[in-house]
Amino acid sequence: MPWVLPAAVLVLLVGPEESGLPEAHNPTAHDIAVSAAVAILPDPLGSFFESNQAELTEYAGGARRTADSKHGPRDRAEWHYLMLDVGAVGTDWAARHAAAREFPIHRAAARTLFEQHGITAGGKLPWVLKDHHHDLVRAFERGDEQAVLREAGVTLGLAVDAALPFNSTADQDGVQEGHLKWEASGASPEAGRHRTPRQRLQGELLRRFKMRLEYEVRVWPARIGRIDRPTEAAFEVLRESHACLADLLAIDAESVARAGATDAHSFLAASNCYYDRLGKFALPIMESRLEAAALLGAGLVRSAWEAANRPDWPPRQVEPQAESAQPAPSPAVQYIGSRNSLVVHRAGCPHVARIKPENRIVFRTFAEASAAGRIPCKVCKPDAPEPPDKP
Repeated sequence: MPWVLPAAVLVLLVGPEESGLPEAHNPTAHDIAVSAAVAILPDPLGSFFESNQAELTEYAGGARRTADSKHGPRDRAEWHYLMLDVGAVGTDWAARHAAAREFPIHRAAARTLFEQHGITAGGKLPWVLKDHHHDLVRAFERGDEQAVLREAGVTLGLAVDAALPFNSTADQDGVQEGHLKWEASGASPEAGRHRTPRQRLQGELLRRFKMRLEYEVRVWPARIGRIDRPTEAAFEVLRESHACLADLLAIDAESVARAGATDAHSFLAASNCYYDRLGKFALPIMESRLEAAALLGAGLVRSAWEAANRPDWPPRQVEPQAESAQPAPSPAVQYIGSRNSLVVHRAGCPHVARIKPENRIVFRTFAEASAAGRIPCKVCKPDAPEPPDKP
C-alpha cells in the first residue's frame, strides 16, 4: 500500500502563504520570551538590549526579518520550524516521538530524509539559527551595534520558534481525528482565530493569558549555560517541544468536548469555558516552553559575546559622570519595587539593576510592600523566609 502524505503535510508543499497555514512565529510568545531573556543577560549586554528592546523584539518577531533580500518568502518560512516526526506521520505518538528523537542533526541527512518522503519544505530552523549565531559573533567582533541588534533579535526569535510545540511537527495545525476544525472560507475573523488546535493553543491561549505569562515566565540568571553548539541546542529544545504535543492535543480535545463545541458557532458561544480549562491544564506547559525559549535565546546571545572575547558593549563608551553613579541601597532598604510594575524584589535581586533610580520605590519589610499591593518576584522570592541559595 503506497504511503500517503496527510493533508497537514501537503499544504506545506505549496508553502505557508499559498496554503493559509499560520506563520510559525507568534508575536505574543516573542514579546514574553524576549523580555525574559533580556532580563537575565549579564551586563553590559542586559543594559544595552533593554534600552533597545523594542527594536530587538521587532527583529525577533519577524517584523524586520523580511527586509533581508537574500531570502525569498518560502525560504524564510522554513526558518521557523522543523518536521521532526516526518518519518512517522500517521502513526501513534510513541512512534512519532521516537522519530523526533532520531531525526538527523546534519543538514544534508535531513534533506535526504525529507526527499524520501516527498517533502520539499520540511524546515530549516536549527541550521538557520546556527548561521545567525555565527553572524552575531562576527557582529560583536566588528563592534557593529546595528548588526548585533539584528542578529541577536533573529537569534532570539528562532529560539522562541524552537520552543513552540507545533513548530516541531509535520502536522503543524494539530488537526487529527477527533480534533475540532472548521473551514476557513466563510468563517468570521473572530472564529478564524480559534479554527485549529495550533491557533487555539499556540496563539489565542497566549494572547488571553499574556499578562499572567509576563509575570510567570521568569528564570534565574545562573541557569544560563554556555552554548558552544547552537544546532544541537536548538534540536534539544525542539525535541522537548515535540514531547509536549500529545498532552496539549489531548487537553484540547477534552476541553472542546466539555465545552460542547462542534462547529465555529458553538465554539464561540462556549469559548470562555474552553479557555478557562486550557488556562488550568495547558498554560503551564506553554509557560515552560517560553522559559525554555528565554534560556536558549539568552544562552546563545551570551555565548556569541563570549566567543567574540567579551568586547566592551556598546563599543563607544561615554566616560561616567560622578553624579551618575548610583549608591548601593541602604542596609535598611530590603525591598525595592518600580513605579511601572506591581512586582517587588529583594534589594540584591538582579532585576533591581534594571529599574531606573527615579522609578524605584523602597520598602523596609515585605509586609509593608504587600500592604501596598505589591506581588513577590519569582526570581528572588522576597516572600520567602530566607533568600534562595545563590550559586
